[in-house]
Amino acid sequence: MRIAIAFMIASMFFGVVASFLLLAPSVSASSSVKDAIGDATPLQIYEAKIEPIAQGYHDIVGATVKRFNSETMLLTVEVAGDPNQNSPYETVYIWVIDYPTITGNQRYTVIVPHFPPELGLQVTGWHAAIFDNKANRYVTPMYSIGAMSENKVEINLDPALIGSPAFFWWQVYVMVGVDTATHNAPDFLMDNAPENSIMLLPFT
Repeated sequence: MRIAIAFMIASMFFGVVASFLLLAPSVSASSSVKDAIGDATPLQIYEAKIEPIAQGYHDIVGATVKRFNSETMLLTVEVAGDPNQNSPYETVYIWVIDYPTITGNQRYTVIVPHFPPELGLQVTGWHAAIFDNKANRYVTPMYSIGAMSENKVEINLDPALIGSPAFFWWQVYVMVGVDTATHNAPDFLMDNAPENSIMLLPFT
């Protein structure tokens, strides 16, 4: 009798968990963080001959991730200056998204760079891409997007592109590439928020 009751309780528990995992991706959710103003400073990652000067658009004021439904998610970082005025180097806004799966941790990187004309590249302006770190491939290669508002960098995202997770942890970074013509990776970390990743979880 006790075994039957225990089995019934376990079945109910896993049923609830399964229902949560199935329904949660379609439920609205939001998480946000504030960051200190004036703390942007260049932290060198790769050897570079030039060190960028921290500008307002490198300085994170706050960040928010909102999932409206199973088809729409909005990633926003508020900065202390107009990101459209970025010059003369590449500035990259990056959201790192992590969540567990049965095969291990899954990580996606949402990349939103701005290429000013001064770089002399074939591409200019705002672009976006989504990278699957676990599979080591781009889910969506770099594509052009429109200008940002005066103090925000925002990107709309279909949750299916990151696996439609029921929940995930996220963190946002602002980086600068002074040697973009030589290599693709940014050379300096300017600011990030929060210090430790925070969770986007439905029903909060």
